[in-house]
Amino acid sequence: MSFVVDVSVALPWNLTSRANALTRRAAEIVVRDGAFVPFHFQLEYCNALAMLLRQTRISRDQFEIALVNIRDLDLAIDVSPVGDVQVSILPLALRHGLTLYDAAYLELALRTGLPLATRDDALIAAARSAGAGLLDPN
Repeated sequence: MSFVVDVSVALPWNLTSRANALTRRAAEIVVRDGAFVPFHFQLEYCNALAMLLRQTRISRDQFEIALVNIRDLDLAIDVSPVGDVQVSILPLALRHGLTLYDAAYLELALRTGLPLATRDDALIAAARSAGAGLLDPN
């Protein structure tokens, strides 16, 4: 696995109107080398798609294609901290002002030493502050 990816980067892989240099680079790498995601990634990804569908910002066909395509990728789901969220993820969330969901991405990047691919400004700032690497869009 080559990096940790969050939903803000993964969502544009199927919704190209939301793509940028980072999301395109991450897509190329994940197809070749795979990526890590925390235990809640699938729920967050599906929730984001469902919200876009409800808001009629994507079609039912786009929704279905995005669900199928994400399953076909080599995304290793990390469940290590599930039983120990209070010790591993909660402190990062409190220290950096993140949601627990975003702190899970940061915790995984820090623990594995892999760069983090995110478009979330708060998570980028927290990663820099905590010493986690960020995926270079170039």
